[in-house]
Amino acid sequence: PGYRHRRVSEPAVRLCRHEAAGPAKQPDLLDAAHCPHHLQPITNCMRLLNLAPEVQQMLVEGRIASGHARALLAVADPYQQLELAKKVELERMSVREVEKAVKLLGKEKKEKFIETLIAEQPDVVALQEVNQTASAGIIPDVMLAGYKRCMDFGLPVREDNHAKEVVEALREKGVYYYWTWLSAKIGYGKYDEGMALLSKKPIMRVKQFLISQTDDYDNWKTRKILGMQTEGNDDIFFTVHMGWWNDEEEPLKKQWEKMEKLTKSLEKKDRTIWLMGDFNSLDNVKQEGYELICESGWKDSYCLAEQKDSGVTVEEEIKAYFAGA
Repeated sequence: PGYRHRRVSEPAVRLCRHEAAGPAKQPDLLDAAHCPHHLQPITNCMRLLNLAPEVQQMLVEGRIASGHARALLAVADPYQQLELAKKVELERMSVREVEKAVKLLGKEKKEKFIETLIAEQPDVVALQEVNQTASAGIIPDVMLAGYKRCMDFGLPVREDNHAKEVVEALREKGVYYYWTWLSAKIGYGKYDEGMALLSKKPIMRVKQFLISQTDDYDNWKTRKILGMQTEGNDDIFFTVHMGWWNDEEEPLKKQWEKMEKLTKSLEKKDRTIWLMGDFNSLDNVKQEGYELICESGWKDSYCLAEQKDSGVTVEEEIKAYFAGA
């Protein structure tokens, strides 16, 4: 009960065969999709479709293993993903070696991001997909400089929390930020995945809100937003990571309806509400997310800016779209 019959595409079936102990037929996968016990493996198989098409083909042909493919999912850039996949095949890398290579890429991106923050020093920073290893050591809140806990959030901050590491690296360079963090779901079965806000001013209040239909921590489609107010400012800043327009289970439109209802309840004279982050919506696609949000009365702060850059947050490394209202 509660699991709908869904069609599984042929590419998904071919990829899923690499996850099974033996050859799998399409009806077997469809039957398994009904069963909660088998739901997580099927979900993991479907995630492999997020790989670059060329990497998917390498997996189907057996040129890389499913363990390699899962490690490569952490590489967002499809060109880097393909380059690393070719290296895996050429050098016959182990899964552990691929994971180390992926971590090195992540470290380089983090360093580039920190350099940008030091140069620009924005008043508020909104981050998404801010992860920590769910099994890593716990850091007590009192040991976290500048950290403000969301009071209705109970998970601890752990040693390799990305936001913590960014804030600590900035402090070492003499740049100080207050920060808050929220985890919305478990990612890839081992990461607490969420979002964070950084502020130059002390954070006074923090609140989380559910925008997805599901509130299952084990469901990768669970979506929340995290909001804060800072000292001497009545504005509210939200970090946002929304779903996709065409998702049948968790469509962006439904999530936006919940966000609109929330933000309307928070409206106040002389208060600005800022929505910052990843809307999974391109501004040049008509009749989808970007257009829906703009037609709801919200303003794209990039369009309002008197001086504009390329619109890319960190050149060739991290891309983001920011909207404010």
